[in-house]
Amino acid sequence: MKTFLGWAALVALASQAGVADIPASVRGKKPAGDAVVATVGSEKVTAAEVEDWLWDWRQEEVVRDIAEDRLILQAAKGKFGAGTEEVQAAMDELFAGMESQLEPGKTVQQILDDQGMTPSRIWMRVRREVLIRKMILADFEPKEWVRVSTLIVRPNSTAVGDVKKSIERAEAFHKRLVAGESWDSVLAQAQGGTLGWRRMSAFPEGTQAEMGRVGVGKFTQPAQTQNGIQIFRVEALGASVTPEQRKELEQTIVAARRAPFLKELRDKTKIEIVPVKRG
Repeated sequence: MKTFLGWAALVALASQAGVADIPASVRGKKPAGDAVVATVGSEKVTAAEVEDWLWDWRQEEVVRDIAEDRLILQAAKGKFGAGTEEVQAAMDELFAGMESQLEPGKTVQQILDDQGMTPSRIWMRVRREVLIRKMILADFEPKEWVRVSTLIVRPNSTAVGDVKKSIERAEAFHKRLVAGESWDSVLAQAQGGTLGWRRMSAFPEGTQAEMGRVGVGKFTQPAQTQNGIQIFRVEALGASVTPEQRKELEQTIVAARRAPFLKELRDKTKIEIVPVKRG
C-alpha cells in the first residue's frame, strides 16, 4: 500500500514527531510568492495571487480541521501519544479497506484527490482517530462484555395472567433447546436475534453469573427483563476473546462512544473560528 500511494512510504521514514506536529515528510511546502502555479497562454499565475483566495475560500474548512486536531491533542497530552509507525499502520489499514471497496477503474489516490485529502490532512485525521480510540478504550475491560443472541417472549400486557403465559411459553422453548433442537429452529417461532456485544451489567445478576457458567454456544434459563421473558445464547465472552473478537469488541465500543466523547470535549473547551476580514 505504501508503494501504491507513493508519498505514504515517506511517512514511515519520518522521525518521531512532536506531539503537536505533523511529520515534515507529509507536509506541503508553501511556495515562494513569485513561484508560478499556472500559466494561461502567455500569462502567469503566481502563488502570491492565489494566497488571498485560499484564505477567502478555504479558511473555515482548514482552520476547523486544525482546531479539532488541537482539541484532541490537548485532551491526550501527557497521557496518550501516537507515534509515526502507529499512525502509518492505521493509515495502511484505512487505505487497504478503501481499496477493497473500489469501483472498477477507480484508485484510492483518485478518491483522495477528489476529496481534497492531501497527505498531511490524512495524517492529521488518522492520528486524531488513533488518539480518540486510545482515550475511549483507556478503561476498557474485556471481561465486562459478552456477545449474545436472544429469544424473546413478550407478554400481551403487564397483567399477571399474561406475564405467566409468557413465562410458560419461554420455559417450553427452553425445554426444546435442552432437548437438542437448534437455536434457529426455536427462534423462528419467537422474537429475537443477534444483540452483539453488551456489557454484562446490562443483564439481570442471575443471568450474568449463568452466562459465565454455561460458556460459549450455550444458553441461559428464561429471565424476566424490561423487554419480556428472554433466553440468551452466549456467542463470545469478553474474558476469553480471540484477537479478532477483541478487535471487533473494541470497534463496537469506539463506535458507540465516539460521538458523546467528542461532544463532552467540545463542551469543556470552547472552539471559536475567527472569520477572515474582507474588504
